[in-house]
Amino acid sequence: MSHPETKQLFADYVAPTYGRYDLELERGEGVRVWDERGKCYLDFGAGIAVSVLGHGHPAIVEALSRQSRRLIHTSNLYFTRPQGELAKRLVEIVGTPGKVFFSNSGAEANEALIKLARKYGNDEKRKSATARFEIITFEQSFHGRTMAGISATGQEKVKAGFAPLLPGFRHLPFKDLAAVERGISEQTVAILVEAIQGEGGINPATPESAIEYVLDRLDLILVMTVNPGFGGQAFIPAMLDKIARVTRMIGDRKIHIEVDGGVGPETAPLLARAGANVFVAGSKVFEGDPKAYGAHIEAIRAAA
Repeated sequence: MSHPETKQLFADYVAPTYGRYDLELERGEGVRVWDERGKCYLDFGAGIAVSVLGHGHPAIVEALSRQSRRLIHTSNLYFTRPQGELAKRLVEIVGTPGKVFFSNSGAEANEALIKLARKYGNDEKRKSATARFEIITFEQSFHGRTMAGISATGQEKVKAGFAPLLPGFRHLPFKDLAAVERGISEQTVAILVEAIQGEGGINPATPESAIEYVLDRLDLILVMTVNPGFGGQAFIPAMLDKIARVTRMIGDRKIHIEVDGGVGPETAPLLARAGANVFVAGSKVFEGDPKAYGAHIEAIRAAA
């Protein structure tokens, strides 16, 4: 297909939700991709932290092919072994008791964690007069482009044109523990923080000791989002080790971690013991499929 034809297909039939580069990619191998004219490029983006083992990795191709021949998709109405095996492996890596909720995107993972915090606050209403619902997030944060995601995001450019937004979010200065302590109210149920802000600039969060300090003093849920995919194969075990160290330090307290990237766009919030059973049947619908679970298992093995 010629250069103009691909762009014209997009102009005619694809919703213009992204500002795309003037580049029509056709194939990839390892860390290289080729456009329709045959020009080769190094792929430093990895599909926004997705293809972290490169294109056409033999283990991933075999896992997808094998599972496609066996069982493509079943929905969440049934048990499939790859899902259980991957969940077990992720919990083992983190090193503290918990459960995994699989989803299809970072935005959906954040939606799940926002719902978990709200449900936790509503469930404890039985013990108090009112339900806690407020979630603290931070300036320059990014939590997806769903309505809840942009409401939680601390950037006005993301919110423009979508008012009225969902209530219940408070944006505070990033890495300012004093501001967090002042901002916590009787309605606050959770703190939503990125380990490293990406959309807001490469901006690492406050050291873990501050997180532990807040959780020690207050009955709050901490929701931490991380993206282990970006940066290539070597970054996966490094970030997983980081998650494990943070979670072991906090122990069984209410920390929930969204892990993005790895092989496909699927994400996996890790629900700590205190929140692992807040969701019940019917609380969420969408998740990945056996092909994705099998591919992620192979990605972890390859990156080890």
